[in-house]
Amino acid sequence: MNKKRESLALMGYSLEDYIKMFSLHEDELTMNILDCYAGVNSFAAEMAIKQGKVIAWDPLYELPVTDIERLSKTAQLAVMKDMQAHPERYRTPDLNHFQIQHEKNRQQLLQDLPLGLQQRRYHVAAFPHLSFADESFDLALINHFLFRQNHSPALDFHKLVIKELIRIANEIRIFPLVTTQSTLSPLIGEVIEYCQQENLGVELRHVDYELQKQGNALLRIWKPSCTVAAHH
Repeated sequence: MNKKRESLALMGYSLEDYIKMFSLHEDELTMNILDCYAGVNSFAAEMAIKQGKVIAWDPLYELPVTDIERLSKTAQLAVMKDMQAHPERYRTPDLNHFQIQHEKNRQQLLQDLPLGLQQRRYHVAAFPHLSFADESFDLALINHFLFRQNHSPALDFHKLVIKELIRIANEIRIFPLVTTQSTLSPLIGEVIEYCQQENLGVELRHVDYELQKQGNALLRIWKPSCTVAAHH
C-alpha cells in the first residue's frame, strides 16, 4: 500500500451510512458503483445481497482476512480513543453502540470477502494502476480518504485520483471534506479550481451524516456529458 491509511477510513461503514454520506437516492443504488478504498465497509457486501452492481476496490484486499481484521480493530481502537480524548471533534452520542455497530459491519465484510474476491466483486490494485475500462461505472465513491491532511503536497495526489476516477466513472462523490482534526480541508478550493480547469462539473452538497463536526458535506464531480449529472 503506497499511502498510509487513516483510522477513520478503516472503521466499517454500512449501506445505511453510505446512503447518508453520499446522498444516494434509491434509483442510484441500481447503478454501476465503484467503492474506492473501501476498507472494511459492508456497503458492497450488503449491496450484493440486494443484487446491486457494486465493486469494492482496495489494495488492502491482497492481505489475509486475519490481517485485515487486525488492522481494522487497531484502527477502531484509535478512533475510540480519539473520540474520548477529543469529544469536541465528533457528534457521537453513544460510543458503545457506535463500536458494536461498526464491529458488525466489519464482520459482514470479512465474511463476504473470500467469495467476493472469487466473484470479482472485490478488486485489488495499487493506485493508479486500475485496469477498468473508460466509463465502466456510473458512480465512484470515496469514503474517508481524500482531504484528510492539511499539507498542500497532497494536492497532486488528489488530482491524480480524480483524473483516474473520472476516466472510469461518470461521477465521483467524495466524503467527508474535513481533515483528521475535524477542520475543513484547505485543499477544497484548489481541487474545485482544478476540476473547473478540466471542464468538469463540481458541486458541494450537504448530507445527512455527520460523525466529525463540520463533516456533513460531500464534493460531487462529474463529466458534463454524463447522464448521472443530468438526473439531478
